[in-house]
Amino acid sequence: MEYYVYILIDPRKPGKYESKDFSLLYEPFYVGKGTGQRVEQHFYPASLTRGHNAHKERKVAKLLKSFQKESCYVIVKEFMLSKEALEYESGLISLFGKKKDGGYLLNQTDGMDQPPSQKGRKRSKEYREKMRKAKLGIKWGTH
Repeated sequence: MEYYVYILIDPRKPGKYESKDFSLLYEPFYVGKGTGQRVEQHFYPASLTRGHNAHKERKVAKLLKSFQKESCYVIVKEFMLSKEALEYESGLISLFGKKKDGGYLLNQTDGMDQPPSQKGRKRSKEYREKMRKAKLGIKWGTH
């Protein structure tokens, strides 16, 4: 297995949530794509205070007070290619819906996100200049 798609679930909220590939007995609240120990990282103490997705982090912290981390996630499918996993992740986010749109998930995006590491990626000169100014505290619209 190179990549996988996982779902964080809330064991306090029983129900039946199904897809052609799996059946969940508890309400899903986050869908992600990972490799290695990625799914476990959501439960590390440092991950619970990073602020990238405060709603998810607070929910995970509450769950850890009563449940073992292993009862709070399900790996639903494995893939050999990252692109396939990203597409599947995006499909599940669409299936369950984001909370802000009336669905179940605390995901902030619709999936298909770029990997965090973009080594070798070429940025435009304009973009690099905007980022330089931002680091210096200069507003984007000023020169």
